[in-house]
Amino acid sequence: MRKRFIIVLVTFAFVCTACAVPLSRLNREDPTFNVKILIKPSNAKVFLDGYYVGKAKRYQCNPRCMQITKGAHVLTFKAKDYENETIEIQGSLDVKVIELTLKPVPK
Repeated sequence: MRKRFIIVLVTFAFVCTACAVPLSRLNREDPTFNVKILIKPSNAKVFLDGYYVGKAKRYQCNPRCMQITKGAHVLTFKAKDYENETIEIQGSLDVKVIELTLKPVPK
């Protein structure tokens, strides 16, 4: 009985491994590249191509950087009491590092 179970388990593992296809191939996604964001204030909201993707401190490469696809993208940073900052970036093989200090809104 135990021997039969092991044979079935090994066969199942082999079939699953042989059929595995990377998700990027199934979804036809472009390769992704890393962008490290170092911004003050670190609680600034980050928008990638107009879509909110989280706070800047999330993308300081600990534990992960922002991943973007190849090509041109627009990053916008917004924080309360600070002026918005928009930059254009290009997805490439190098890790991009964005260092910014947002300017306070004049009172």
